[in-house]
Amino acid sequence: MKIRTRKIHTTAFKLAAVQQSLNSPDTVKALAGKLGIHPALLSKWRAQLTSKNHASKPIKNIGPKKSLTELERENSELRKSWNVQSWRTIS
Repeated sequence: MKIRTRKIHTTAFKLAAVQQSLNSPDTVKALAGKLGIHPALLSKWRAQLTSKNHASKPIKNIGPKKSLTELERENSELRKSWNVQSWRTIS
């Protein structure tokens, strides 16, 4: 059995990972995979660093600029306009 040593992540890395996860539209699982950490660890850091009980100033969770609902609505409108335009050019 191979013994694995624990990685010790710096505070700067944790803050950057949490900030990136809050600003990214990617899921926690996808982002954690990109960063090479377990999704549960990233979730734990997010909970710790965004809570009001955090020792320093908590990170604000503003999220991505557009919500999933807004993006789906925009996508639907673009598809409808594309279908209308394509029919006009064919006839």
